[in-house]
Amino acid sequence: MRFAFQIWSFYNQPMNTSELGQSFRLENVSKWYGNQEALSGINWSIEKGSFVALMGPNGSGKSTLLRLLAQHEQTSRGELFYDGHTLSSSLNPILNDAVFISEDSKIPDGMSLSDWSEFFAGDYPNYDTAVFKSLAKALNVNSRQNFSELSRGQKMKAFFCLMAPKKPLVYLIDEITAVLDVGSRFEIVEFLKTEIQRGCTVVMSTNIGSEVQEVASDVCFLEEGCLKLSCKKQQAQDSFKKIIVKNPSFVEGLKKQNVRPVSINSDGSVSMLYQSDQSIEITDVPHDKRLVTIEDLATYFSTNVGRDEV
Repeated sequence: MRFAFQIWSFYNQPMNTSELGQSFRLENVSKWYGNQEALSGINWSIEKGSFVALMGPNGSGKSTLLRLLAQHEQTSRGELFYDGHTLSSSLNPILNDAVFISEDSKIPDGMSLSDWSEFFAGDYPNYDTAVFKSLAKALNVNSRQNFSELSRGQKMKAFFCLMAPKKPLVYLIDEITAVLDVGSRFEIVEFLKTEIQRGCTVVMSTNIGSEVQEVASDVCFLEEGCLKLSCKKQQAQDSFKKIIVKNPSFVEGLKKQNVRPVSINSDGSVSMLYQSDQSIEITDVPHDKRLVTIEDLATYFSTNVGRDEV
């Protein structure tokens, strides 16, 4: 797996992120599709140079939020800013600064991937065909094929290979890793890690918390169009407490107090999570000294245990 580090070293040189102006701010942003509200009153900011793990169950609004950030859609209410400029204006820099990659991403048929790479090189001054070739090799993408000839997962890898050489300042990635093999997920995350060092901002929706545990700086969790959590990854250690419960009856009692199971350990005990400002009635349960992970947070906010129970 050392291959990835060798590939990107010539391309990704650390940059002073203070030289880059990109950052997002959302003020009371909502989005409707007919009578269906997909996002409700989102207040959120994204610092430049951050890697945001955007999480939430299916239908929670992740894709909608990314499409708004990418300017593929407009807000129904509220203000969305990029680099201090409102995105409701037709004169904004985001279209040149960002790439948006999702399962809906397509390119016209008729040319091979390598031909498209050469075409983009003539269209974008900073486009680096060497990066395309390196990514295609690392991700096992046949650059001689047309986009339509590829499988679902190969299409996502191919589109990533073609977009990354534009050297964007912002990556908006909508859950593409769910259809990729483990090796390809690793290569893409490693590449994005070095892009952060270049000063880029990454917002990546995923339901695989473990794949971004080491690289993510921020965690955002959506539920039914509402923002349930937005914090620095390190802040989660102070905001939540994790305990180990071996007694099954304790588990049920804690569930009723909105302490939620997040994992089952090898010895059969259950690791449970609760918010630090919350007091629990059951005592004599040891603290789990392991870090509160992104996967823990995703499991905590994905479960309904305790919400309707008192």
